[in-house]
Amino acid sequence: IFLNSAIQRGFSGQRAAMRTQLRLSIVLGLLAALSEGLRKPSLGRRGRLPVGEAAAEVIADADRLYEEGRSQELFDLLDGAAELEPQVLWRRARAHHDLAQKLDDAAVREKLIREGLELAEKAVAEAGEDQEALGYGHKWVGILLGRLGEYTPTKEKMANSFRIKEALEEAEQKLPEDPSVKEALGEWCFKVAGISFVERNVAKMLFGTPPRSSYEEALAFYTGCFELRPSKKMADKIANTYDKMGQKDAASKWRDRAVSL
Repeated sequence: IFLNSAIQRGFSGQRAAMRTQLRLSIVLGLLAALSEGLRKPSLGRRGRLPVGEAAAEVIADADRLYEEGRSQELFDLLDGAAELEPQVLWRRARAHHDLAQKLDDAAVREKLIREGLELAEKAVAEAGEDQEALGYGHKWVGILLGRLGEYTPTKEKMANSFRIKEALEEAEQKLPEDPSVKEALGEWCFKVAGISFVERNVAKMLFGTPPRSSYEEALAFYTGCFELRPSKKMADKIANTYDKMGQKDAASKWRDRAVSL
């Protein structure tokens, strides 16, 4: 902001030189944060949004590493990026989640998940008019809260279940074509539909109203996910849901479909 103000106040003959100096300082700062040997590819499919120049560079490399499945390198890249751009923040949250899933140390996993949750919440807070970043921020809030349940007591886990549903519903509104959001919502509905009578009464005592859902609601999200991204895993989930609903013929058909994929 101060540099832009200085440029605006400067003499017209100095403007081009000052812009060049600003670009160079951004690039040099970025290079210091990147690992050696990383090349600068074209912007990824989500780099189309208007972001800062340095953030766009980080996003390009981050999307490439993500597509290549290089979780540790992606984490290192984004962990060294002091960018507050929401498009960078939600990617950092995702990188924390993905790396945590590959580690065996429970304490380290929990630390990464909690840090990732903070980053996702910050992405939501900083998103402003960036609807895509807002959607991905909510998505990773929901997913990371779900993962956090592995390390929290029952009362906290139950309280977070309401937040998870709200975050994922917000994400679905912003990202209607994202199959993983629909899958996560399906998982939430499936698990809540299977809550025991005792667990439901405990939730009622603690929160007044326990979380509610049905296998029919889970099925709607699962089939929506399958339509966007057909997979054996999702066909199996649909079959299992039909089983829970007592529709054995439909379950059998979906299992046959899963085998064919």
